[in-house]
Order: sequence, then C-alpha cells, then structure tokens
Amino acid sequence: MGGTKHQHFIPRSYLKNFATVDGDKHFVEVMDKETGKITYPRSTKDICVQKNLYTIPRAPENEKYSLERYYAENVDTVYPEVYEILTDKSIEEITEEQRAKILSTCLSLYFRSPKFLDSDNEELDREIARLRQFKVSPTADLLLRFKGRDFSCKPDQIDAMYQEAKEYNKLNFIVNHFQQWQECLKYKRESGIMVIDVEEEVPLITCDNPVDIYKPGIGKVNVFDPINTIQLTLDRRHYLWIAPQFLEGNGLRIVRSPRDKYYALVHNESTEKNAIDWIIGEKDTIEVYKSGLTKYSKANPENTVAWNARSLVAIKMFELDDVIERHGFHSTVTKNKLKELGEISALQVDPGFQHLLAAMRKKFGEDYV
Repeated sequence: MGGTKHQHFIPRSYLKNFATVDGDKHFVEVMDKETGKITYPRSTKDICVQKNLYTIPRAPENEKYSLERYYAENVDTVYPEVYEILTDKSIEEITEEQRAKILSTCLSLYFRSPKFLDSDNEELDREIARLRQFKVSPTADLLLRFKGRDFSCKPDQIDAMYQEAKEYNKLNFIVNHFQQWQECLKYKRESGIMVIDVEEEVPLITCDNPVDIYKPGIGKVNVFDPINTIQLTLDRRHYLWIAPQFLEGNGLRIVRSPRDKYYALVHNESTEKNAIDWIIGEKDTIEVYKSGLTKYSKANPENTVAWNARSLVAIKMFELDDVIERHGFHSTVTKNKLKELGEISALQVDPGFQHLLAAMRKKFGEDYV
C-alpha cells in the first residue's frame, strides 16, 4: 500500500473547526509568530504539514507509510467524532471507549509534533559544525557520539555521516514519540474531562503546537507529573481541559463550565507562547484577540478587579498544588488549606476550584472537607 509524502502533524480534521468553508476547501487565518504578519486565506492543506515526517526510512515499500496510515485511521478520521462529543452540550455522560478516543486524539497532537525531531536535528547540526572546525589529517578518524550511538568517518565523509545521523534521529523520533504517546495514554486513562465555554467577546485561537501540558509555577514540564493539566483549544468558543492525575476516577462525565473573556485572553496568551511558527484562527479572530489583549489590559476599575481576582485564583491554586504534593490528600494541612480557600470570594465563584472541590469530595467522601 502506498501513502502520502506530505503529512499533517496537526490533522485537517482539527484545523477545519477554525476554518471558513468554500465548497470542499477550508481556509484559516494565520499569524507568523516571528514577524507578527497576519494572513488570510491560508488553506488547511498547506499548513502544519511536512514532507515525509512519519515515513519510515529504509522500510519496505508496503511498510514505510504505516505510521502515517495509523494516524489517518486512528486519529485524523476519529477526531470529528471526538469534537462532536466535546462540543455537544447535551452530552454529559460518555463511555470508556469515548473517553479513550478523546484522550488519544488530544495527546497525539502533542507527541507527534515535529518539534522533538527538530530539536534533535538542531543539536546534531551544532555537533557537526563543531567537527568541521577540527584541523586533522585526511586519513584521521572523526568520532561523533550522539544520542547513545557512535558515528565515525574520515574528514571528507562528514556529509555522509551527517545524513546517517539524521536518519538515526528520524527513526528515534518515530519510535520514541509513539511509545511515549501510548505510555501517557495508560497513565491518563481515567483522567476527568472538562470543556470550557468562553464568552464570544474574545475568540479563542490555536497554533501549530496546540496541546499545552503545564503545571503552575513550573518551567520545564514532565509529561507524567500527576499535577499536570492538559489543555487543547477546540474552536473559537471551546477548549478542552484534562484534569490532573490525582483526580482520576471521577466518573465518565464531561463537566461543562463557562469562563469569561479574561480567562479566554489568558488561554490565548498560553496558546501563542506555545506556538512554534504559526498562530491559527478563524477569519478576523487573531486581530480581535490582539485588540482585546490591549483593551482588557488597560488600567480601569473593571479590568483591575477582574485581573486581581484571576491572579488571586492562580496564586491560591498553586499554593494548593504545593500543599497536596508535600502533605498528601488526607493530611490536616491539606484539608485546612481547602477550608481556607473555600472562604475566599474569588474561589467561591471560580468554576475550576469548585469542580476540583466537588471531584475531591466525590473521590474521598462528602465529609472530606
């Protein structure tokens, strides 16, 4: 069986939910992260795509496109079903199979990203540049120790060694990212799911690296950290929030929660920061987001109250994460912290905190706190 050489690392079935439809074509608005230039229209066929990204080097013809076909059959064609489940407000309960599909498609967009391969290739480029600077005899052996493997060549064979090492990087990327994706699925298989619905005033954007895995107050992320949360923009109004691992087992239920324009702005800023090259949105939405960022950052009473509340919630939730990590769920310190936070007015009306509190009571009993 053959396969396509131009392979999307962000599937078109995801991108089309930010697109304008013209017949059988879909067009999005994009912003170059480096220059800030906004362009419309940009076909979903021509963005978030690389030639032979998942093509397996030196594999037999009937196997070289097997990973690309796997993504097409198990992610790209499945995502429309996942999107409908997540954005249909009438759906509150889901099956184990549906939750598995949601987690699988979402996390695939993180692990299949070429950013990991690009990072390894950039490191390789630096090592090769260093080797080229050596002044040695034409008969000398040059040694490159890279990613657990030794490569050697004569000085006039550096280009061939470079190509061999790049192929090695490619195979490592293909094998490792798939294994990590599957491992993470096992780890997150019982995570709770929330869909956030934001106000229309500030539309949501996405990017070429749309899955945000984060832990409050932490820079470099360990994707298997139990305190991590995972976010993915679904369209201009909705984003998916996958709960920290310590809330696993809170039922096959999709929690649906509203957020205001300030939450939308914070989410968009995280998306823009996460982007590699392209910020993506519906027509005319990127400039609306940028304008909103300016408008709602101005010092006036409404903005000041809203941002102070938003900052307080973030600080207190970080404090709670730290207490849980250091003392555990059943400690008096943790329970007292939850009681303290429950008396703060900003958290009393914060959907995220209230969902957290409800999930912990469901997991540990109504008398937990």
